[in-house]
Amino acid sequence: MLAEEGDPSGMIADATAAGATSGVIFWPERFAGAPVIDPGEIASITLKADPTTNRFFSFLSMVIPSNDTFIGNEDSMAYEVFTAIGEFTGLGPI
Repeated sequence: MLAEEGDPSGMIADATAAGATSGVIFWPERFAGAPVIDPGEIASITLKADPTTNRFFSFLSMVIPSNDTFIGNEDSMAYEVFTAIGEFTGLGPI
């Protein structure tokens, strides 16, 4: 659904089932059109997560103008934000 329709609901359902914290910068039900983020522009989102259970950061984004080109991390443990005891690793803005 994400590739063809830009609908992240399947990804959100998977994250929720795994007990993860999730967020979306764009969702068709909330915005009339996709907010195109041009080169040099910035988009951000603030998430609240339990540092003892949500230790890692994963991301996925569709590259415009293609609906089948994406960027994301394959390894769900590639970006450790908190240690096993919940301490911030110092991983800066992602």
